[in-house]
Amino acid sequence: MSIDENLKAGISAAKSGDLKNAASLLAQVVKDDPLSVEAWFWLGKSLTIPERREYCFRRVLVLDPIHAGARQELGLAKPSSTPAPVPASIEKSGSPIPSGKPAETPALPRERTLDKSSAVENKKITSPPINPGTPSAKPKAQPGKRRRRSNITPIVLTCSLAALFICILAVVFLINSGQLSSRLLQALQPTQITQQNTAQMTIETPEETATLTFTATPYLPTPKPTVAYIPTFESAECPFDIPPGADVTCGYSILPEDRSGDPSRTIRLLVAVYKAGEPNPDNLPVIFLQGGPGAGAVELSAQAYQALVEPFVQERDFIVFDQRGTGMSYPSLDCEELTKAYLDDIHGLIPGSTRSLVYSNAFISCNGVMIVEGVELDAYTTSASAADVRDILLLLDHQKVNIFGASYGTRLAQVIMRDYPELVNSAILDSVVPVEANLFTEFQTGIETALARLFDACSQDPQCSTSYPQLETVFWELVDQLDTQPISLTTSSPQTGTITETLNGSTFMNTVLRSMKQSSLIETAPQSIYRFNNGDYSALIDTQASLPNIFEGISPGLYITMICHEQILAAPLEELQTADKAAGALREYAWLPFYGDVQNIVRTCKTWGAQGPWLGENQPLNSSIPTLLIAGAFDPTTPPSFAQQLYERLGSSYYFEF
Repeated sequence: MSIDENLKAGISAAKSGDLKNAASLLAQVVKDDPLSVEAWFWLGKSLTIPERREYCFRRVLVLDPIHAGARQELGLAKPSSTPAPVPASIEKSGSPIPSGKPAETPALPRERTLDKSSAVENKKITSPPINPGTPSAKPKAQPGKRRRRSNITPIVLTCSLAALFICILAVVFLINSGQLSSRLLQALQPTQITQQNTAQMTIETPEETATLTFTATPYLPTPKPTVAYIPTFESAECPFDIPPGADVTCGYSILPEDRSGDPSRTIRLLVAVYKAGEPNPDNLPVIFLQGGPGAGAVELSAQAYQALVEPFVQERDFIVFDQRGTGMSYPSLDCEELTKAYLDDIHGLIPGSTRSLVYSNAFISCNGVMIVEGVELDAYTTSASAADVRDILLLLDHQKVNIFGASYGTRLAQVIMRDYPELVNSAILDSVVPVEANLFTEFQTGIETALARLFDACSQDPQCSTSYPQLETVFWELVDQLDTQPISLTTSSPQTGTITETLNGSTFMNTVLRSMKQSSLIETAPQSIYRFNNGDYSALIDTQASLPNIFEGISPGLYITMICHEQILAAPLEELQTADKAAGALREYAWLPFYGDVQNIVRTCKTWGAQGPWLGENQPLNSSIPTLLIAGAFDPTTPPSFAQQLYERLGSSYYFEF
């Protein structure tokens, strides 16, 4: 059907009360024609969630400020002298700098029934106890050595394979030699932190006004109890190229999408089990928890088999799975619309005058597709993934395992250790994200600390200080210079085509920060700074070559859902605004669709349909489970202070910084 035919059919369906079909048709229209006023208006009329309806009507007013129907729906009596507030997902300047890699695999239809021919005995799950409590207060972020206005974009929380390889060699030796538990038990006892529980919480409900100012509610009441359900496991061929010499079996854990809802609405999580070369029942398996959030793990395990898996399987099984909403699990919360918009943008196919509108349309289309497909976005949380791990281990007949979490996967590991401690023999947490940490309010300090460490290390090294004198001064002056006079850089190759990028202070800074996340490239950071200063942009040219592939491996829908739920809406609006005023971090935050000021960022999450965390959901971990904490000294995203923060609450832990 043509755009006009879809528009007419959608309006007709909306008028007749068939809102689901209307929303599906009209979402396709605004995807094909983002300037269609009538499509946006009737799409708003077809939706039921207030924030999404508001988004569509405000989009109408952006295109037609005097549209009577949209103004009536928003309760606006007469045209305003200024344009309607622009949603968060479209207010930006310059090209977005994504820090994730969304996969392009289309989501498959949802499985509605359970497979009775399970390869593993079906197990019945009853409602688990709910951990009450409120998170303890977080210490205020300490300012860095030198605070400058922020134009930093954060990097997705995935640990580099080079760093993983170094860490794994040490970890495997300790586990396989039986020394991990004994060494951790001999570690210094941490200082005990007393948590202050609050008996009551005040939940603020914002009143609707013409400007619709949102107040972020950090914690909502405890969710509904879990219903009884029966998880099943269905054996399947491994949907990836099996590494030479690997002995691996695969299958799908079929679990409820929402454990407090209809248990017949299921998800399918891909699980791969790499078998030990010399099986020993006394050697408990390792289960790997990937980061992101939103990164796939199973395909990574095959691609990085020698570094990630092989060291462990010499003596024990290695379990890896694609978390709900990611990788080859079903449904996978991919956003093809965002991927296409980004690829068009970096190849210069989107005029600067319509860039904001194109990204805005991609955002609402992605969300609309998930709504039409019936995805329960509220069910995609770290707590739900922790329950998934419990069910997977039950289906695989493992009573206890060693858990290995990387980056945002360390957050999942902590929730498992907190909610299901009986499952965990020991834990390895590489690049730690504490459960209670708020990345939106704290990442600025981590970046400043990492840069300060880099500058100090260079000044104290005779060779570095001689070759690159006054590195800190040169760095910040170059940031200011590029912000004042940005440079347009174009590269072309048969593999990537022609890519044009604006080099400003933010672009330069992120190029340096990316190198600091890889241990093999840290030593090149001072050289890159001086090369930029001398007009040599080869480091950025190398980065541009990888831009078309930057969305691979991350499911943007899952990323947006979890970051909104666990980070943005976990902090009071006042706290977000304070961080914004102190460092400008949120205003310059540039991963789709999180850009704009604090109000717009919160509005983006509300439009997405996200809610804040449940009471106790972000409660910090206090545990005596033997744990190895690993931190990179120059890591700007998961700084050593995060691991040290957690170390203080673990009774049997060992901290390693490299």
